[in-house]
Amino acid sequence: MSEEKLRQHAHITAVTKCYPGKAAHGKGDRKPNPQEVENCAPYLEEALLLASPTVVVPIGALAIERILGPKPFSEVIGKEFLKEDLPGGPAWVIPIPHPSGASPWPYLPGNREKLEKAFRLIKKRLQAGNLYSRFLS
Repeated sequence: MSEEKLRQHAHITAVTKCYPGKAAHGKGDRKPNPQEVENCAPYLEEALLLASPTVVVPIGALAIERILGPKPFSEVIGKEFLKEDLPGGPAWVIPIPHPSGASPWPYLPGNREKLEKAFRLIKKRLQAGNLYSRFLS
């Protein structure tokens, strides 16, 4: 699936709407604080309400926490969750880690398999909703 096709057929948004700036240590971006996440929550909720997705893929710890609550990656990556109370209606939630490269998580023993399972689950849910073919044509 190409990035171009993904962007044509998927809604991509962030937990916060403003760039938080560089991290104090100079490597990467600063993680938004809880107040910044809470301030932007209505925008994320409105996006979910308008898009009414059947599959939601939270990418990274902030997004996973916002959708599923605070949970370690080891408990959520490679699994799917039917979330009944999302704005816009129920949806399958399939979390993945952020691909920034800052986290060693994908390279730790057993985690690559969990990530590959998550991608298979995403494909399965998109196929079930007759959505997957849109990404390939």
